[in-house]
Amino acid sequence: MESLRRLRSREDAMACHGGCAVKGMRKATTDLFPFQTLDVYRAARELVVVVEKGAIRDAELRDQATRAAKSVLLRLAEGLPLDAPGMRRKYFREAYGSLHELVAAVDVAGALGALDEGIVAEATALALRVRRMLRGLMT
Repeated sequence: MESLRRLRSREDAMACHGGCAVKGMRKATTDLFPFQTLDVYRAARELVVVVEKGAIRDAELRDQATRAAKSVLLRLAEGLPLDAPGMRRKYFREAYGSLHELVAAVDVAGALGALDEGIVAEATALALRVRRMLRGLMT
């Protein structure tokens, strides 16, 4: 029970305060699910957008990267609302694995010249941010 309280307090600490809207949305936070106001969710969502807009020029890497980015976001969305710490950790571990897969795909796309270096840097910075928050959620 104590670990559940710790997880919930970490979520609260990462929550968006003051009725802000999720980037790209015009709705008030009352029109959102609570997990949509968390910084970890917003950063993972932005990572999906960056990878998609980056338009990796290698079809296989583009497919792998976009699926991995979406998996990070969707696993977070599955785990964040749960009350059972074991199930939450399961989804967070899956998101963590997908995040590393995404970083590798973006990295190799950049190395092959299939993705602009600016997009590689932006995606990597967002991934590092998501990674720090995921590690906190898994403890």
